[in-house]
Amino acid sequence: MKITTYGGLSVISAFSTGIGAAASIDLEMRVSIEGDNKSVNPPAVKKTLEFLELKFGKPFDYPIKIESEIPPAVGLKSSSALTSAIVLCYLRMNDISVPEPGAIIAEASRYNHTSATGALDDASCSIYGGLCVSDNNKDRILKKTKLNEINVLICWPKNKVRNSYEMTFEKMSVLGRSVNRLLDLLDSGRVYETMVLNGLIFGSYLKSDFIPCGKMYSLGASYSSYSGKGPAIFSIFDDRDTLLRAREECKMTGYEIIETRFNNKQAKVE
Repeated sequence: MKITTYGGLSVISAFSTGIGAAASIDLEMRVSIEGDNKSVNPPAVKKTLEFLELKFGKPFDYPIKIESEIPPAVGLKSSSALTSAIVLCYLRMNDISVPEPGAIIAEASRYNHTSATGALDDASCSIYGGLCVSDNNKDRILKKTKLNEINVLICWPKNKVRNSYEMTFEKMSVLGRSVNRLLDLLDSGRVYETMVLNGLIFGSYLKSDFIPCGKMYSLGASYSSYSGKGPAIFSIFDDRDTLLRAREECKMTGYEIIETRFNNKQAKVE
């Protein structure tokens, strides 16, 4: 059996208010049951399985193989995609039915220390695709909508990562008033504008370098900002030729870079 989930970009970061939104992108996380029983699972996988065994009382003794297209620890929801895939795999292998797997994934994310908020918005976009809005205080999905599947260029500085679990509501609560206004903007359908302003708010607070965003605008981007707390930066272009020229230019800047697109596919079970 193989479970495929997806990465994502921040639309509204949940650290200040608990309300978050994320947009799915077409980068896959694949978890399959195969390989050697002596395989050593990463700590986050071990903790996720520990949580599930405690919650449901059923052991999981199958060998797990992980393949990922999502760069880790740069703000592209790799941890949520992995936790989502492990949870879906466990539920399917043990024939367990739950009303909302996203809520289980959020609990598991807090338990395995990959998210301070539970990141239900990130988990939801990884399993449902599209744009997902959630109340992470109550582990409740508020809204799911489809996205325009346009190409997006993503770059991040080499050798720079950030741990989401280190972020807390207390530190970020000062941003709450500004972030709350983003919900009105998102409700009006301005997804990209919301993403840009969210990146500006959190990036400014975290003293992020906005010169790369300015570079993307100078290369023809219509929108460019940090994916939430970063360090990944997304850039949206009106046409792919301009995007490809920007990609070539960025090869010389010391940044890793990847092209993908917004995604409406749901998690796959094969």
